[in-house]
Amino acid sequence: MKPSVVRAAPAAGKLKVARMDWAALTERAPPAREWVIKDWLPGGHVTVLAGRGGEGKSLLEQTLASALALGVDYIGSIPKKQRVLIWSCEDDHDELWRRQVANAQFFRVPLADFSERLHIIPRVGEDNILMCSDHGRPSWTPAWAMLAEACNDLRVDTLMIDNAGQVFGANENARADVSRFIGGLAGIRSGMTTLLVSHTAKSLSSEFSGSSAWENAARARWYMGKRLPSDHTADADDVGDDAVRYLCRRKANYSQSDFVRLRFINGVLVPEALSEPMAAGAREEQAEAVILSAMAKLATMGKHPTDGKTSPDYLPRLLTEFQLDGGLPRKDLAGAMRRLMIAGRLRRVVVGKYGNRSDRFGLQVSS
Repeated sequence: MKPSVVRAAPAAGKLKVARMDWAALTERAPPAREWVIKDWLPGGHVTVLAGRGGEGKSLLEQTLASALALGVDYIGSIPKKQRVLIWSCEDDHDELWRRQVANAQFFRVPLADFSERLHIIPRVGEDNILMCSDHGRPSWTPAWAMLAEACNDLRVDTLMIDNAGQVFGANENARADVSRFIGGLAGIRSGMTTLLVSHTAKSLSSEFSGSSAWENAARARWYMGKRLPSDHTADADDVGDDAVRYLCRRKANYSQSDFVRLRFINGVLVPEALSEPMAAGAREEQAEAVILSAMAKLATMGKHPTDGKTSPDYLPRLLTEFQLDGGLPRKDLAGAMRRLMIAGRLRRVVVGKYGNRSDRFGLQVSS
């Protein structure tokens, strides 16, 4: 996109202005407001995510992008899948890869599931300035044209830029410069939504850095920190619970201000509403892994576990007896045994004969 050219104002009476045609609109209903993330990320506009350095904004951004690509609810309801592009200026290929492995495990999908809808471009070490100051006037750069081309070639629905300090080279305190930059982001691709990650100023109470236009020109602004912005009791040395983050809607033109409490779990910031189901899922997976590992050890001991509760060889009982239960309660092991049998990973087979020559059944891991 070329820099805009300022032309002389047209003569009085020659300017054509498109007015709202109320007569034409009388019998029609306006379209429903579009949400990329219900009540959080308004479609087709720019939202700013600000926070102090090291709070996990980039990590959150990548998990958000993953949820959008899959169409899976995360901090809010996601009505439909999105094609997402992350323009990542501070994290290298391998760091982004490690994060995505954690995201894939969290959402329980293979990495390949992100292939068509999540595009991440590592830009570490590149000239990432999209707008610079040319003799005091803001101007678009060649990197801007590259970004615009990528967004249109990939048919991007949602663009995420990490971060403003890397891409904005004009005057962050000049309202006109910031407004033009935010407006330009919104115009890269028709209907595209943009999430712009940025930092706060140095003061402890700061929620963004630079001109108020960073808030006013954007349709929504989020703040992320270790405490709620309204908590004025903390000081710089009081870090609180370092595993907890608060994501807050500080400006929301279309919804009420609110917040989500998140916790770091296995390399992902997990919303509080999802952490209990996730913890339950992790316990189930642990119990299943304990059983599959113990089956091989029981086989070397000549034991043939069974799913019969009254048998002395009942699998959960044997695991406890030989201290192969991983410290898990018997009910968790029994549930895992049933799930493995339903999934076909454990099967009931003939393992020998009783004294009366009737078949003796036991459990075996499917090959």
